[in-house]
Amino acid sequence: MDNYSSWQKLEPHSHYQDLSTGIKVCVYDPLWMLTRQWQLGEFEGEDSGSPIYVKVENRQDEISGVFINRDVFKYDDSMPLEVFVERIRAEVTTSNANGDTESQLDLQMQARLGLQFQSEMDVLLKNILVDTAELRRFKRFLAQDPALRFELNERQNRFEVEETKKFVSIVKGRIINIYKATENFKSPIILIRKIEEYFANNPNTDPTMPGAVTKAILQAIENSKTWWYGNREQLDIAKIEQPFFERPPENLSMWNPRHLEYDFKVQITPKDTSGNLTGRKLILDSSGYKEDHLDWYSFTVSDETTEGFELPLEKKDENPPQWPPYPIATRFKFAGMPEKRWWNFEDTYVDFGSINPKKNNIASILLMEFALVHSPDWFVVPCRMSVGSINKIDKLAVLDCFGEETIIEAAGNTKSELDMKKSKSWDSWGMFTLSEKYKDRDKQHYTPYFFLPPTIDYVLTGPPLEEVKFLRDETANLVWAVEKKYRTFHGEPVSGYDHSVLLQKKTTTDVLSSDDNEEGEESDKPLKYRLMTSVPRNWIPFIPVHTTKLTNGPSDPIHKHIELQRATMINPADQTCIRPNSRLLNEVQSPYYIDEEEVPRNGIIVSESCQWTVWHTGKTFLWISRKKFYGAGEGSSGLQFDSVPLKKNL
Repeated sequence: MDNYSSWQKLEPHSHYQDLSTGIKVCVYDPLWMLTRQWQLGEFEGEDSGSPIYVKVENRQDEISGVFINRDVFKYDDSMPLEVFVERIRAEVTTSNANGDTESQLDLQMQARLGLQFQSEMDVLLKNILVDTAELRRFKRFLAQDPALRFELNERQNRFEVEETKKFVSIVKGRIINIYKATENFKSPIILIRKIEEYFANNPNTDPTMPGAVTKAILQAIENSKTWWYGNREQLDIAKIEQPFFERPPENLSMWNPRHLEYDFKVQITPKDTSGNLTGRKLILDSSGYKEDHLDWYSFTVSDETTEGFELPLEKKDENPPQWPPYPIATRFKFAGMPEKRWWNFEDTYVDFGSINPKKNNIASILLMEFALVHSPDWFVVPCRMSVGSINKIDKLAVLDCFGEETIIEAAGNTKSELDMKKSKSWDSWGMFTLSEKYKDRDKQHYTPYFFLPPTIDYVLTGPPLEEVKFLRDETANLVWAVEKKYRTFHGEPVSGYDHSVLLQKKTTTDVLSSDDNEEGEESDKPLKYRLMTSVPRNWIPFIPVHTTKLTNGPSDPIHKHIELQRATMINPADQTCIRPNSRLLNEVQSPYYIDEEEVPRNGIIVSESCQWTVWHTGKTFLWISRKKFYGAGEGSSGLQFDSVPLKKNL
């Protein structure tokens, strides 16, 4: 059968030869259109012109430092503020040969440092040890020496998982442990002695060879140190190298383990027109920061701010520009915005007409009025700000199409509002402004400042390295910190429960379960009394204790303030204390307290993960950060005291 195709062509044709009638777009009911215009007040003839130019006079200043516990650290926008605040050290907690806990880089990081050091050796020694076989023998001699090789001590061998032992067997004798040999790049004495020992066993070598090799090795150590720590203090910009990993200064962390969140402040110290410090400072407090993103609303003006603080005026130009160089106001647009002309079709992204608020829902009514009635009356004016600066607008003048200039005052800081504030009966409201902290928390006061923090727009976050879940056990009247994940000396995160099962040799639970099986059968053995049942090793208890916190002043101490103190369970196999394995719980020496209000009934989860980002300068940053979010409710450990197991035949 043949297939037939057909086409139809549609062409518009006018019934009349005169085309002017079809393109007039006539309104068949002009009276309706005029009525609608009268109803909306379009015939009132108000003298309201469209804005043409906007003149903005403002004051700006940038962050001068970040401080915690009265220690001030200089800061510039070469690094994102999140990286500066969130970064923590990369070391993990492990045991030394004496059984004491110490912090070290994990094995994978140490192996990376060793490979980098050996690559630096290959470059610097290729013209000294010309023979390639001689260079291999020299590196093998250093890698196989007991003081320079990778190995686990007896306590680490009992604690670590099988992956750690396999990793050590692979790198042992093949990679030089430069981290161990130089004590974290602090003292290369051991390495120098091994060089002298190597050439002492080869008497036929050139006498100048040991000195040349030692000099090259020391240079390789410095190059590896620069690769690891960076050299941002280098004056030559072309020679500045980024560190492999971002870490805070020695023994400094802005993480507050008592509140399980970050605690820091930002300081702004302005300069006068001569470039000298004015002596006044503005302190922005960001206590309680626990998310992974900073923004303007994360800061409040601290009461440590100098009284009467004011940003200095910028030096005015002797020949100020006229109106045209100033920014141009553009009409504000949003999805679903009503069209201002009757004959235009509107999109259906947002159906504002379907909003049916109650009469007492003022917020929804104001939103409808803004979106449906006054939306064409809003305009946007750009205001340039430097990253990491604070801004205060002194004057905002609008020049409309009629040539009239209108001064717009800041909301919450008009003359009438300021007069009402003096009577302490007015609580103003402002958008995108910093609130001010007072000892009287009943009212919030707002400042005329807007802060643009140097923060990250997008960040790549890796899987959790450590994760601890804090939950309440009302039956046992305890708070448990469940170590869901933590890092061992190998560096990879492991399941806290699976690892605790591997470490459990012969616990109280095993003994009691075997007794229960024997007693389950109809035996004549007497009942056994249990003093306390056991819980998994990754459940760390926090017990409520009374502290001597002064709540009503020094003269009236009240000892009813409850805090959570880290405690320990007893291992029934060897009667030793079960210590936490995660760095989140192990980095604070005993006694370790957490405020009780930090652990609500729904619990919290504190995690630690790697993050990577690219800054606006093109530099990349890699760091470890922590964050806290709410959990999934209460839990039960099954911990019981003074119990007797029942027989099945009962």
